[in-house]
Amino acid sequence: MSAIGAWGDPGIARAYASWERPAYWLLGYPFLFRSLGLDDPAADDGPVVDLGCGHGAVAAHVAQRFGCPVVAADPSPAMVEIARREYAHPRVEYQLMADQRLDLPGSVARAAYSAFVFAAVPTRAALGALADEAARVLRPGARFCVLDMNPASAGTATPRSRIGTPGRVYAEGEPLVAVLRPKEGPELHLNAYHWPARVYTEVLGGAGFTDLRTERPTLADAPGVADPDLLASHRLPLDPSASPFIVVTGTRA
Repeated sequence: MSAIGAWGDPGIARAYASWERPAYWLLGYPFLFRSLGLDDPAADDGPVVDLGCGHGAVAAHVAQRFGCPVVAADPSPAMVEIARREYAHPRVEYQLMADQRLDLPGSVARAAYSAFVFAAVPTRAALGALADEAARVLRPGARFCVLDMNPASAGTATPRSRIGTPGRVYAEGEPLVAVLRPKEGPELHLNAYHWPARVYTEVLGGAGFTDLRTERPTLADAPGVADPDLLASHRLPLDPSASPFIVVTGTRA
């Protein structure tokens, strides 16, 4: 993830950290946690790895909610600085990730995830290196989950965001711009790349992950998974059949 473009800019990092993302917590992160089995009472005490932790909110949430140690890494010094300052937690270790490598021994992690990271990676080789690093640190039988924007949403727009140019069909790996519209402040323009859904499974399979599963959650899937209070109170402009995110999970052989 060396070529992260706008994501490494300190101003973008601060703005992104302040952006409210209720849809992510409704149809994204809860399905990631379920895919990894983080609430399994029989799970061991190994660390959970957050590859591309950004500003640290999810890593801190995982440590607090599931009571597990978390190793959270990001290639952006600005993001790691925000994470250490604003989302410090006694069970979270934040690392600056260089050359897609973690300061962590192999085969020690109980689970690993990358949330909204793959779409910011510019090449398949870099995607493969990230998946390889997840495989290196995971114990056999542990799971790796990738949560991202649904690639099918490239070229679409919502009241709060736009992914690429509306109506345009994007080729594999083609650069696009994700525009996020906070309630307050200017729009955020973020570098991204179009990776079709099959690329996610191909990359994980190439890193040796098996039992590959792909999920595209909708509001109909949210009961029993998402926070019931958020589900009952949300005012998001979501079509009940819309699937804004993709969740791809594999098992370390």
